[in-house]
Amino acid sequence: MRNWGIPDGMRYKEIENELPPLPPNFKYDPREPEHLQKRRKLAESKRTGVWTERMWQYYIWSYYRQIEMVDACIGRILDALEDSGHADNTIILFTADHGDGHARHKMPSKSFLYDEAAKVPMMVSCPGRVLEDKLDKEHLVSGADMVPTLCDYAGVKPPAGVVGRSLRPLLEGKSVEWREFVAAESNITGRMIRTSQYKYITYKDDPVEQLFDMKNDPWETKNIVGESKYASVVGDHRKLLQEWSSKLDPAPEPPQGWQALFKNINKRQNKRKKEQQLKKRKQ
Repeated sequence: MRNWGIPDGMRYKEIENELPPLPPNFKYDPREPEHLQKRRKLAESKRTGVWTERMWQYYIWSYYRQIEMVDACIGRILDALEDSGHADNTIILFTADHGDGHARHKMPSKSFLYDEAAKVPMMVSCPGRVLEDKLDKEHLVSGADMVPTLCDYAGVKPPAGVVGRSLRPLLEGKSVEWREFVAAESNITGRMIRTSQYKYITYKDDPVEQLFDMKNDPWETKNIVGESKYASVVGDHRKLLQEWSSKLDPAPEPPQGWQALFKNINKRQNKRKKEQQLKKRKQ
């Protein structure tokens, strides 16, 4: 959510004393990779640099209102499914491609690997086939698991090259040997390895790595890479990342590089947007 237009003062005075609190990790560990520092500076240059803590709370409040609108739209889809007569024979899988900064680590928007952006909801429902009212906090799952899962329930083979696993055994409460970690990518250069206790983050050609103890520090407030007692943990996670990366079949990098390509795409999009705005003014 790029809601840069929050007013300098409170627009709705009646809610001023009802705003949600700032998150526990609003004050973050500054030992971050350069990519994150650049994203924060970009946000600050556009607007957040002048936001007060009260304005950050208003931003969180505004985001919750948008979630409510999405929830209402999902309700309409579920009502239509119920009216169709197929609700008892339909698998519903709800997830998202990324989260929002939500003031955590004092960030808006997305494109980084802290939990607020990388950890997204995944809810599955199918009457009589999937366990109901079950919250699984034990198994590590990934967006890459969606296709194998749906193919499994549909009775078809997943496409060749799919790296995920079917979640069907977990959804049906069956005991099964599961994966040791999940991996994620952000903005081409960012990589993350998440094991049962730790999260490791690194960016290409950046000397600053991050390691968080997710059991004792779930808000990711302390980067423990530099502590000697975690040296072996860092080494183990580097190895997991190397092994995972070696099995990928990435698309060839364009001659100008990925970052330059995306920069040019953004420039063209911004130019087109300005032209459209100018055209509307003339009308």
